[in-house]
Amino acid sequence: MDLVFTAGHDTGIYRNDGRSRSNDNPKLHYGTGGMLHGRKYMFTSSWNAPIEAFTVKGEFFEEQDEDQVLIGVHKMNQFTGLERIEGFHFHEMEKGVTDEKIAEDKREYLKHLNSVF
Repeated sequence: MDLVFTAGHDTGIYRNDGRSRSNDNPKLHYGTGGMLHGRKYMFTSSWNAPIEAFTVKGEFFEEQDEDQVLIGVHKMNQFTGLERIEGFHFHEMEKGVTDEKIAEDKREYLKHLNSVF
């Protein structure tokens, strides 16, 4: 990612980090120098973890949903000016995979795509 961002500096991804010495407070407005405003992105992820790993108290992700776990990805895209569209997350992609689960995941994903686009 560093290589992408370095190559994209002032050439299409971001102009600067958004702060300016000419502002009243040059420490404010970090992350607003992106050049991709007006564009959107959707993040789809797949996990071996079951949904309960995110939703049940005391489980691995400590009741943080997928978007909270992936906050670094979302903030990186926000830095460039992209707007987030609600993503979709697949669970139990190794354990518990059946033909029925694949069919259900596909139905739900297509339903999601139709709802956001």
